[in-house]
Amino acid sequence: MLGLYHAARALGLKPALLESLGPRTPFSQLSLLGLRPRHRLEVLEGRLYLDGRQVGEALEVFSYLEKGLGRGFFPAWIGFFAYEFARHLGLPTRKPLPGLPEAAFYYYPEASPSSRGGSWKGPPSLCGPGPIPFLPCPLTPWFPTSPGRPSWRGCGRSRRGSAPGWSTR
Repeated sequence: MLGLYHAARALGLKPALLESLGPRTPFSQLSLLGLRPRHRLEVLEGRLYLDGRQVGEALEVFSYLEKGLGRGFFPAWIGFFAYEFARHLGLPTRKPLPGLPEAAFYYYPEASPSSRGGSWKGPPSLCGPGPIPFLPCPLTPWFPTSPGRPSWRGCGRSRRGSAPGWSTR
């Protein structure tokens, strides 16, 4: 699934991947790959923007996130709230960093599911005339940080056994 995500990024399809790797549980059996978002919703400096046009104030983001939702997983908004968004809820936080959104979401009309161990199925409207070409994930070289003393490079000493002792430098 990561290879498909990287291929979609290389093709400029602005993918969003909700991956279900990790321990097997009843709710971790499905991965979803959304492509070609239709809208961008952001909160910057307390103002709400839809596709770059100011449409309201920060707390109005919740009413926008309720619009256009489907009965299943999609259509849906995929994004995040930064820690600093809590200031709009009356909680103490630091000021947001200039230029970074306090919330950002993309609206994906549809997604392609893949069950654990199953194949990826993409609707033609997502993929265009043919399937997305599979590209392997980019390789990242790993280097030992300190033989016999596991730690993440740059993170100082770690508890014994808590890190594998390898780094991307």
